Amino acid sequence: MSNTVRPNITKLMHDGAALANATYDARKADQDGHLHAGNSGATISGKHIGECPRLPVLRALGISEAIDFTTSLIFGLGHGSEAQTRKVITEAWEAQPDCIVFPDEAIKAQWAVASGRPVHCTPDIVLGRTTGGAVEIVEVVEHKAVTSVWAAISAILKRQPKTPALCQLAHYTWQLGAPGTLLYVNRNTFHIGPKCNGQNYVHLNLERACSPSHPALRYDRNGELMGVGPCHQAYQCEWRGDTFWYRPEGDTWVETYITTQSIRDFYSYVDECIRERKVPEKFTQLTATGERDSFNKCQYCAFADECRQHSGNWDDWTQSCKAKAEATVVDPADTQEVE
Repeated sequence: MSNTVRPNITKLMHDGAALANATYDARKADQDGHLHAGNSGATISGKHIGECPRLPVLRALGISEAIDFTTSLIFGLGHGSEAQTRKVITEAWEAQPDCIVFPDEAIKAQWAVASGRPVHCTPDIVLGRTTGGAVEIVEVVEHKAVTSVWAAISAILKRQPKTPALCQLAHYTWQLGAPGTLLYVNRNTFHIGPKCNGQNYVHLNLERACSPSHPALRYDRNGELMGVGPCHQAYQCEWRGDTFWYRPEGDTWVETYITTQSIRDFYSYVDECIRERKVPEKFTQLTATGERDSFNKCQYCAFADECRQHSGNWDDWTQSCKAKAEATVVDPADTQEVE
């Protein structure tokens, strides 16, 4: 047997993810103090919908969720799905005369709130067309990878796009002056297991979400519902005057409460909180059409405990969130010995 030391593949994966995170953190540091459309929300009659305004405040301060190896695997799934989506859209779109897909991050926009603080917009996929030597933007695509059965149920089967995603695409299309598509893509098969005593909460939600013949639903040999397979849902979006509208592709248009002024007001409020050193109010659990949203982002937020314990004081809140973000995460691979 060779005496050559074999590479520890697991440790290489962990180390590579750490290097990628360090590169990303360095890029973010160049924009500390800035705001981003990736954290879009809308402020309507004093209520904040979409993104929680506390997150763009923290991001502007250089504070964001610590990315451990497990989280990087989830992010990798999203990046891979977006890359494949970009590839197939590019092949089909550029097969048509004078049509191009702009390179990744080639199209950017920037505006500023009243204080001068910049807001950056970098959409996922941008389609263009060459006319008379000039290239115009014809469609902005925001890709969302589905990584849970619940997201598949709501965003695809029930046709209920997430409010933060609508706000984000509204922001991009407003700044770029083009219509857009919000695209949810599920590349997984989610098995939900058998019913227990004839009942299962996930089964119940799936059965109510769509027609039993929906092509994404999976059944066993006995005809029992067993899960959701790969599927997607596209939402066409556009501005009509100052109001943002969307529809499931080919279906009925839906008017939202999102306006250009509501996006401006959201970012002005975030900027005000930073300048005056005050902890922002939390988001309001409403959809873009004003209905109560069953999804509570606080349950999954990395800073939920810090907000519960320290939201009454700016210094305590920011310092506790910073400490949480900088907490060292020990991965199993870091303690493995290489034979």
